[in-house]
Amino acid sequence: MLLCGHKANYRNFDPEIYPMASGPNTTTLLIAEDEESLREALKLNLELEGYEVTTVDNGPAVIKMVKNEYFDLIILDIMLPG
Repeated sequence: MLLCGHKANYRNFDPEIYPMASGPNTTTLLIAEDEESLREALKLNLELEGYEVTTVDNGPAVIKMVKNEYFDLIILDIMLPG
């Protein structure tokens, strides 16, 4: 099965094939990336591993998210607009 490029949600996958997709993982990630294809690919692959992923595409959105929510890890594009 080819997963790259698909806009899929890990909850739709068979938990016997993708065991991490069967239950929530308490690790939360924020991906800040302005390139949509890269942002979506990272999100999909990390969700398949069981992480809870939030994405944003600009600097002000990162600031807003960090002020309002806790994230275990932030993956930040250093050339992010805004």
